[in-house]
Amino acid sequence: MVDDERIESEPTEAPETPTEPTADSRLGGWMQRALRWAVAIGVVFVAGVLIAYFTRIRPQTDTIKALEADLRSAQSQANSFQEELEELQPLEQENEALRLDLADRELHLGLLAVLVDVTRAQLALAQDQPGAARNELSGTDSRLAFLQDGLDEQPAEAVGSMRDRLQLVMAELEGDSFAAERDLEILANNLVDLERQLFSQTEE
Repeated sequence: MVDDERIESEPTEAPETPTEPTADSRLGGWMQRALRWAVAIGVVFVAGVLIAYFTRIRPQTDTIKALEADLRSAQSQANSFQEELEELQPLEQENEALRLDLADRELHLGLLAVLVDVTRAQLALAQDQPGAARNELSGTDSRLAFLQDGLDEQPAEAVGSMRDRLQLVMAELEGDSFAAERDLEILANNLVDLERQLFSQTEE
């Protein structure tokens, strides 16, 4: 009986009530969610950069290297013909043939230089650098003028149209990079077609 009274007299513990989340715990949860979103956005951004590099920038870089190799080869051949010309001064007929051949090679060299300018400008635009593209094209019109003066009437007219398109590109670089990129592609294709038409069988 005494034991029962002692048990009844002992205080019973009140059940714990759930505590509301504190401001710190709510802030921690928000920070975790924000961090997950930031990581996801970063992964998407990096993936986009890699895709742009492997689909646009890297192929254009390879094209520039190939064009520069052609440019060096054409320059070397022009230098070789210049040396032959100097060695054959007494032979007027052969000298005249060499002069004509040298003139053709200089025109080919100028055309390749223009193509290098345009391809470099395309690469700059692919990297969202219109100012760099403008710098790459700063001397292109004078090179096209040299070509226009040295070609026959029909190809000279084609080069004149290329100069007009180049001026359009220079204006578009001020605020419409998409249009500039499109016109640069057209200009590059026209240059390649002209190079094949004029020099595909002269450089072996």
